[in-house]
Amino acid sequence: EDAATAELERQLQDADNEEEGRRKRDSGFTPCSVLILLPFKNVALKYVDALLRILEPEEVEKKEDFEIAFAGSEEDAKFLRKSDDYRKQFEGNIDDDFCFGITIRDRLATVKL
Repeated sequence: EDAATAELERQLQDADNEEEGRRKRDSGFTPCSVLILLPFKNVALKYVDALLRILEPEEVEKKEDFEIAFAGSEEDAKFLRKSDDYRKQFEGNIDDDFCFGITIRDRLATVKL
């Protein structure tokens, strides 16, 4: 019984050492990446604006370029004759062929096209 108890204590100690070793190896230096799928450029523009309002970075690099590329175009008379729900769904830039990235480090955000 004493040998079994000693063996169990040794295994518990080994498990504690292994857990501590894992914590030391995971130092958190790997940047996190998240994939977000959005249907249209106008939705992406709204999403980025909301995200930056929440994060409140001190500086946002290249946001003007992003806004120019993703902003809506002038609505024509044919679009204005459509129903309210159609106009709400498809207002702004409805191009669906786009890709962009956002890098957030410390208090700086960068939008990459």
